[in-house]
Amino acid sequence: MASPPPRGDDRTSLLHDVLEVALAVARRGEPTDAPAPLRPYLRMRHRVPRALAAADRAGDDAGFRARVAEVVGEDERSPAEALWLARPEGWEDDLEALVAEHRAAREEDDARRLLERERRARAAAEADRDRADARAAEAEAERDRLRTEADEARRATDDAAAAGAQARRERATAVASLKDLEAAHARVHEELRAVQGELRAVQGDLRAERDRLRAGRDADAGADGVAPDPAAPDGGPGPGAGPAPAVGPTRAATGAAEARDPEPGPAPAAATHAPGVDPAVADGVASAAQAAGELAAALVEVAARLRAAPPDEGPDVRPSGESGAGAGERRRPAPSPTRRPAPLPGGLHDDSVEAAEHLVRLPRAALLVDGYNASMATWPDLDLVAQRRRLVAALAELEARCGPEVVVVFDGVDDGTARPAGPTRRVRIEFTPGAVEADDVLIERVASLPAGRPVVVVSDDHRVRHGARAAGANLVGTAQLQALIGRGRR
Repeated sequence: MASPPPRGDDRTSLLHDVLEVALAVARRGEPTDAPAPLRPYLRMRHRVPRALAAADRAGDDAGFRARVAEVVGEDERSPAEALWLARPEGWEDDLEALVAEHRAAREEDDARRLLERERRARAAAEADRDRADARAAEAEAERDRLRTEADEARRATDDAAAAGAQARRERATAVASLKDLEAAHARVHEELRAVQGELRAVQGDLRAERDRLRAGRDADAGADGVAPDPAAPDGGPGPGAGPAPAVGPTRAATGAAEARDPEPGPAPAAATHAPGVDPAVADGVASAAQAAGELAAALVEVAARLRAAPPDEGPDVRPSGESGAGAGERRRPAPSPTRRPAPLPGGLHDDSVEAAEHLVRLPRAALLVDGYNASMATWPDLDLVAQRRRLVAALAELEARCGPEVVVVFDGVDDGTARPAGPTRRVRIEFTPGAVEADDVLIERVASLPAGRPVVVVSDDHRVRHGARAAGANLVGTAQLQALIGRGRR
């Protein structure tokens, strides 16, 4: 018998059922009755793939195949099983053809399964791609939303910055308007003081004229032999005096009228004179009375304009430059010897708080403060009145602690609101008259102080710092002053 062709898994798979029956038939009998290829596998509890291949080789035994054919009915056999059991002429080729068809079918099934797996994998990948696309779309939408919010926030920031700039411009305009109002207030005060001076001068002239008329009347009364009675309000004749000459009653009436303080009103007619009275004197009195009336009318108008204005008072608050000259006249200090800035201890920087405290503690140190420059930098949210009060109170505490002579200069005239609740004699407060700026007053004040005395100027204004440095003063910024006065003390 020719040797069988190689048997592979495809053949075993095709003949699987009949080979299982062959193994069962071999196990039912004695091991010695079983074909030799099956004997090693009969006692194994678990079937192994090699047992099926051994059963295929055992089919070469015709008697054994006959026993297997008895178990497998003809109607139950597949074409491949029928060829394996009957083994007609050319059955090997026919079986190989069936095996090839089985292999092709199996490969087709494998390809179909692989294709299905690939389809499912592709579907899963597409689903993942769709989910990724959805997430990307959501991320893009979120990015657009955040970008929109950022644009809105940027516009809001720009609007806020513009509003802040507008508020700063309005604040600057308000400060300028306040300075103009304070300057107008100062001018009205000056006009009032001038009118008051003129009124006092006119009253003095009237009193002098009255005294002269009274003296002339007394002289006339003595010449007529009538002694003046000291008890009479006019200095006229006493109760026991005899009848006065005809001119006497007229002179007495005139003296009584002149003895009273002049009242504002229309002047008497210049053409009517009492007998015995010098017409020139009477005309002078009438002119003075008319001037007094006009002055009173002017005072009434000024009083109406200043009805709500507070009076100037306080020894520590006065317009800068009012020492002996007029209120609007600026002092021109004489040039002083060359001043040099006070030296600092080693290791201290000019812009440090320690350097500022060292300077204000120097003996006889003068601390000159640019008022609004310091107050606006320290309390920018408060109005000017509250700023001035807080700055003066803080400087008074600094003077009590460190001992410098403190002078603070504000632009404009005093409106009576600069004084804090407590005493202010520790701090000298000055207001600039008219159109004079605090910068000029501070620079001039540095030049007016003795060259050997330490002078410390507090300001962030470039012009003030430049002028004070040129005059030999030490400079302190508003940030250093804030640390010295303790901005937290509110």
